Formats: sequence, C-alpha cells, structure tokens
Amino acid sequence: MLRMSNLPEEIKSNLMAYYSKKEKPDVFPSKFEVNGEYYYFFTFAPAAEQVIMKANGEVPWHDEISNVALIATSYNHSIEVTAHIGFKWANPERMKIFISLRDLLEEIEQHFKEMPIEVRESLHVYKRLAKELIEKQRIIENSVEDAKKLWDRTNESELVRENDQKVMRAYVVETVQAGYRQNEAQLETDSDRNTVEEFVKKNKSLFDFKSMKLWSALKKQQNVMMKKTKKNLKEMEELSEIKEGDKPLAQHENVPDILNHLRNKRR
Repeated sequence: MLRMSNLPEEIKSNLMAYYSKKEKPDVFPSKFEVNGEYYYFFTFAPAAEQVIMKANGEVPWHDEISNVALIATSYNHSIEVTAHIGFKWANPERMKIFISLRDLLEEIEQHFKEMPIEVRESLHVYKRLAKELIEKQRIIENSVEDAKKLWDRTNESELVRENDQKVMRAYVVETVQAGYRQNEAQLETDSDRNTVEEFVKKNKSLFDFKSMKLWSALKKQQNVMMKKTKKNLKEMEELSEIKEGDKPLAQHENVPDILNHLRNKRR
C-alpha cells in the first residue's frame, strides 16, 4: 500500500509546490495505470482538491489529465460508497431480520386461518416483499464482498488499472441497485403492511398467547421497515444516479466539479 512515507523523495519534493503548510498531503494507496502511463493521485486535507502526478515526478497540464482524474475519482468514490453504505447494508443482521420476517408472516398466515380477502391479499404482498428483500440482500452481500476483495488486491499490488475501475464501479452499481430496490419495495408496500399490522393488532387476544407473540414480533418488524421520512427519501435521491447504471465517465453530471478541483496547472 502506498503511503507518503514510502514514496520516492523526488516525488515528495516535486509535490511541495502544490500545497501549503496548513495542508496535509496524502497519496491514494495505489498508482493508476492509464494508457500505459502510471500516475499518483494526491489529496490535501482539509482542502477538497487533488493533484495528479506521473510516476516519474512530472505533473501534467490540467487539460492532459482529465481522463485520469475521472478514472481515479470514480474508483475512489466507489470505495467510499462501499465503505460508508455497502458495508452498512451488508451487515449480517439485515439478512437475519428479513429471514425472520419471512418466517413470521408464514406463522401469521397459519395462525389466523380466517381473515378478510383484502387482508389475505395484503399478507401475500407482504410475503413477496420479504422474499424480495432476501434476494436483494444476497446480491448486496456478494457485491460488497467482491468489491472488498478488489480493493484489497489493488492495495496489495499498489496498482489500479482502467479495467479495475470499471469492475469496481459495476460492483457498486449492483449494490446500490439492490439496496435502492429494497427501500423502494418497502415504500411501495406501506399500505399493505399497515393492513396486515392492523389486522393482527385487532385480532390478538390475552387469552391467545401465540397471537400476542405474533403481534409483538410484527410490530418490531414494522419499526425497522423503510418509511417515507425526509431523511430516507433524501438518501434514495442521492443514490439515484448510481442506481441508473454506468455510463461513460465524461457524461457524468459532476465532471466539471471534479476537474475544477484539480490543482494541475492550466495552460
């Protein structure tokens, strides 16, 4: 893994012209290989700007380095999404919750033999939701694990190739699509879930211990389901661009912002 401490002295010396004493330079853990050239990617906390330098110490002009900047930024962003969102979504406890929900709904259907047809239909919608949540959770777990393996490999080899960026981006898109669909499906079934919850609530009885147990378990499940809060809707909106799948890096909306944060000199 690359660190500032193990960089060649010439590289560190050439970098000094691009940051102030108040800033702390750091290097991406791997070099980037693009079109047969090797590049370092530097950041300067607390500034939100970067410099891209060739492995020979040369700092290319701003207009020569745009493609490398987009590749490096995309790879770095994919790592951040995996670390801050993917790892959270891949938590094994989520799968346990979804499997418990599936089993609980089966128990509810078996216990309450008589229920209005509209409630039974809502219960079947709820059961389909539980099945989809489990299916998407498996996708999330596999994609996050694959992303972690790729991240570890590039750290160890200290090299990210162009194809690594594409593969990593694909893992992140797959993760986000699955997680987004989990949230979307929960919002879509809000009415049916409430119908089932209200039915079990009304039909529980102190003289029927099983019904009380089912009601308590269902209420807990409902509390962890996705709700239409401002925070949840904002998170979904922020992930919507990733969810739409990959497209050429130069066509992403944030390209001007990325290039404006490069400290490579302009002609």
